[in-house]
Amino acid sequence: VHAWQPMPRRGPHRSELGSPGLALTHLPDGRGAALTGDGSLWLLPADPHRTPERTWQVKDFKASSAAADPARDQWAWVSTGGLLVVASPGQARETRVQLEGFVDPPARTAFSPDGRRVAVMGRNRDEPLIVVDVAAGQVQARIPGPWSSVTTGLMWLDDRNLVAGTFSGATFRREEATGRWVYDHGTGGAWVSPIPAGKDRVIYGSMSGEVIEVRLPLGDQVRTYSGVTDIPLCFALSPDGERLAASGSDRRLHVFDRASREQLLSISGHGPGRRVIAASFSPDGERVLTLDTGGTVLHWVPRPPGRWTPRFPPPP
Repeated sequence: VHAWQPMPRRGPHRSELGSPGLALTHLPDGRGAALTGDGSLWLLPADPHRTPERTWQVKDFKASSAAADPARDQWAWVSTGGLLVVASPGQARETRVQLEGFVDPPARTAFSPDGRRVAVMGRNRDEPLIVVDVAAGQVQARIPGPWSSVTTGLMWLDDRNLVAGTFSGATFRREEATGRWVYDHGTGGAWVSPIPAGKDRVIYGSMSGEVIEVRLPLGDQVRTYSGVTDIPLCFALSPDGERLAASGSDRRLHVFDRASREQLLSISGHGPGRRVIAASFSPDGERVLTLDTGGTVLHWVPRPPGRWTPRFPPPP
């Protein structure tokens, strides 16, 4: 039982970007940044009442996936035909690399932690995972399928380790000193949109709607968060690591306390017929942005109305 004290809650405030949403992040100064399917980079003011500003657009482009590296001013889009474009707006520069081997539009794109490489993966189990050297503008490695099933996520653990998530498990690939990528190990379960959650933790979604936190390298389950009513598709950790935001097919923002696994909030806001594909906490942890497939950004202030105390102590 929780006792809630009255506290007004602002938001969510809505911003329309006019093109399908693909990726979302925050800049250190508190502004958000969204990448959309028309090859645009949008900067979202910390004040949600101000109009988003389009600061870059790849001309005549239709993207199927995107990734952000705000620390290095690098933004990547992959077209439906497999053309990778990496833009650095501050230097007015674009790097283009044509990727081969995709039957359907590429579905997953991710920068390595050092920003030197971009990994791109398809949706079909037989399509490759391609690693591109950004500075050289060249394909560095092609990691062939088949994967265990349809792919559901792509994540760098560090600069030499990749995780490919599928509906039936995750495959871990490691780069050797020779530059060759080898199979490291695999785990079971549906790994939907995995994200790193510390040095040895990963968070991902399951087909049953649960959000699962595991310890690496073997994927031992640490915590399970319940309350999402459909498949969770995106996750974000607060800067202090204490709260977890999740959303997806149910179009609601869910906020969990990581220590107790309690769901603090579940709020609706996105329109029907859409999926929420990205979420991001502001650097001060006070706000959350979510982005859906229709290009709508919602600005949330997800504080619970008053302090709460779990009835039982959190698990160790």
